Amino acid sequence: MNKIELGEMGELLALEYLINEGYTLLAKNYRTAFGEIDLVVSKDETIIFVEVRTRRTLSFGTPEESITRVKRERLIRLALQFCAHHYLYSQNLRFDVIAIYLDNDKPKLHHIPHAFSQEV
Repeated sequence: MNKIELGEMGELLALEYLINEGYTLLAKNYRTAFGEIDLVVSKDETIIFVEVRTRRTLSFGTPEESITRVKRERLIRLALQFCAHHYLYSQNLRFDVIAIYLDNDKPKLHHIPHAFSQEV
């Protein structure tokens, strides 16, 4: 499995998990010239922007540790663009991370709600 396939598998697992937890999908792989948001979901009148990180091993740290300050700032800008594009000005926003790593080829999923805030 190459890096792209691994990422796609992770996003599919994350989406399945979120739907099973009662979230509603608003967008998948929302792209602009500035980057991409993996998943945009909603639950309880909150719009949640989800970064999915998938790794084969933990040798170089956990998947969530790979999200840098620059990446967080980019995700925040993308989220604000998404809201403006969809006229969602008075919504509650949240940023989650779903970290997935393969443990003996079995995916282990860790959902981190409120992983960071707009005040980064």
